[in-house]
Amino acid sequence: MVSILFVVHIVWERVLYLSNYIQQTIVSLNLFENPTPRIPINIHREQRLTWFFILLIAISSMAVGFYIFFVEQNQVVTIAHPSLATYQQLYNDHPNTLQCPCSQISIPHKAFLNVTFVVHQICSSDLISPIWLNYLASFDPTLVPAWTEQDFAFDFRTVGASYFQLLASFCSMVQINIADAQRIFTNTHFINDRVLAPPLFAKKTEAMIDSFINTTRNNFVRTFNWVSIAFIASQFFTGGNVNFDITTDEDGQVHAEFTVRSLLVEISDTSLFFSGPCACGQRYLECFVVPVLFTNASYLNQSGLYLFFQVINIGCTPLAGFISSKIAWWYNITYLRYIQETYSIVINSQSPPNIEALSASIPTNFEDVETISLIREMLLETTIKNNTRFDQFYSECAPLACSYTNVQRREIIVVLLLLIAICGGLYTGFQIIVPLFGKLLFCCIDWWKNRHIQHGECYNDFYQCCFESDINETEKCKDE
Repeated sequence: MVSILFVVHIVWERVLYLSNYIQQTIVSLNLFENPTPRIPINIHREQRLTWFFILLIAISSMAVGFYIFFVEQNQVVTIAHPSLATYQQLYNDHPNTLQCPCSQISIPHKAFLNVTFVVHQICSSDLISPIWLNYLASFDPTLVPAWTEQDFAFDFRTVGASYFQLLASFCSMVQINIADAQRIFTNTHFINDRVLAPPLFAKKTEAMIDSFINTTRNNFVRTFNWVSIAFIASQFFTGGNVNFDITTDEDGQVHAEFTVRSLLVEISDTSLFFSGPCACGQRYLECFVVPVLFTNASYLNQSGLYLFFQVINIGCTPLAGFISSKIAWWYNITYLRYIQETYSIVINSQSPPNIEALSASIPTNFEDVETISLIREMLLETTIKNNTRFDQFYSECAPLACSYTNVQRREIIVVLLLLIAICGGLYTGFQIIVPLFGKLLFCCIDWWKNRHIQHGECYNDFYQCCFESDINETEKCKDE
């Protein structure tokens, strides 16, 4: 029992001694001891500067620590080789700052764009089928009765084959034009240095496709116009013998003149109404005659049953009538049966092929097919099937890394390292500044206290009183 008390007493004494030692050490701590005379006032001032230095370091370190820890900063986070699922998650979380540079900046359109054109159904219909075109071509034009040729109407069989052949030719032109445009488009490269955000990708690809469609259509219109110019420049050779009257005189010379026609403007049950005369040499785009269809009964000397086929025009050239004709009859099987009957009257070697009208249930861009008269516009009508694949674009782009900016506080370990580095700089800086500040402060105090001593010398010369007095005291101290 006595030994335990003795040990406790010894420990307690050592604790007291240690606390007293620490207290004395703190009280006598002097970080700015210098060669000045070791008089009590100088030592006291150096200790005060030490406490001021410690307090300044503590306050500065706390302020810097709070700033480093609580102030948020932009931190760039990088994800190496992200998959598509990772990218989509990153985009959902950081849509504004996500950046994914592409390793492949040039990507062909065919890698991620698949644009398919579906042309108007006329270009895959029976009206341009080879069997139907061959059947029309087998008709001998010399078998057309002379009485069917009037100054306002013509037998449909004189232009029937050319009408459907032109229709087939322009359908073929459309398909060739589309195929060429698609080949160029798919081999064109899309240049981009980073992964586009899905909304921006959709917008850019839509703009590219719209530009591609407009270019394709403009190219077809340009080709169509060149064909029109060719027909206009060669009316005599492409007129189908409907725009010129060719005669020979007594000397055997051949004369060709533009045929003067009457324009049929209205048909009633009892009469026909005409406008003034029309010649291809003067009114090339306005001079039309009406084709006539015949049924089996009308051909048997019952001419009252022939039909004026007013939806098709016979122009100065086949193309002029073709582009001004209406298309509603394509959807009417009755007109097709009349055409078949008109040809079957003369063509006895074979029966007319079975052809079907167009389907009115297939969607079209034109609201009213009864009134449209520009076949060129109908041929240009195409349905676009756009299959844009963002996943294939991402795969071709192949980003090596994705980075995004995240605003957050620093981690504790980073805060500690920064605080240690900054405190080291503060310690060094304050070691230089505090002594200078203390020297100036104490000189001012000494000057103020001794301003009436030495016959006003200190009052007149502050530098001499503050600094030279210290130098003299130091030299005096050394002599002693």
